[in-house]
Amino acid sequence: WLQCCERRSTSALGGMKLAFARTRLRTTRQIARRLSSSPTVVTSRAAGPIAVLSVDDGKANAFTQTMVEQLNSALGDCTDAGAVVIVGNAKALSAGFDLNVMSDALSGRAAPSDEACTLYASSFELMLRCAAFPRPLVLANRGHALALGGIWLHCADYRIGPSDRPDAKIGIPAVRLGYLQPSFAVELGRARLAPPYLVRSTTLGEIYNPAEAVTAGFLDRLVPADEVEATALQVAEELVPLRYAFNTVKEYERSALLDRCRRCLEHDLEVFVERS
Repeated sequence: WLQCCERRSTSALGGMKLAFARTRLRTTRQIARRLSSSPTVVTSRAAGPIAVLSVDDGKANAFTQTMVEQLNSALGDCTDAGAVVIVGNAKALSAGFDLNVMSDALSGRAAPSDEACTLYASSFELMLRCAAFPRPLVLANRGHALALGGIWLHCADYRIGPSDRPDAKIGIPAVRLGYLQPSFAVELGRARLAPPYLVRSTTLGEIYNPAEAVTAGFLDRLVPADEVEATALQVAEELVPLRYAFNTVKEYERSALLDRCRRCLEHDLEVFVERS
């Protein structure tokens, strides 16, 4: 596992400061010692040729290092799947970072801790892994999808939300909270959002209900909340027979975007760590 972290630190972070790479490796070693006793946040099951990953921390599915590592592990086990469906809990796909770790660092009130630097980098690398995943990837969102949860919606091939949850909040409110929205997320938004909503959703940090989120480009389809997972499975099942053509065209469609995002991510990480 540590060798994998070292490889990711070298390849995905590119020219990032060596000091941050060392900090991150030191923190991942600390995390590795804790993972064996961590609660299970991500569970996996097979539905025919489809791998279903359920994410549930009992709350709002905040991104913690445990959640990131469990998602990475689960995705690594999906190499033989025809498609992947990721399902949030009834409250949220995710409401963003664990603010106990990230709040002061994101707002600039304090320099980022080792733990915050590692969570920032590994979470965003996970987003790019989802965007580049070599299988159809469908996100099933039954509630809120905010901040990093909103960015996650940009990374899936198809996104389904609840038609009967007008209270559900979807978007990336970083600027409204006084946080920098990372430039790699702006690039993802440029590719997925309807053009009139790019400025509103990124620079202005607007939040939408599910119906508005379809118009803006965060979601593709709405169904009742209790049908979201079943509909996601249906969509994934339709894509399984198309896997070769789908994956080939996905690479054509997304390779330039992902190259831009990786360059932006390197810059975002340098900006973040400079606060330390």
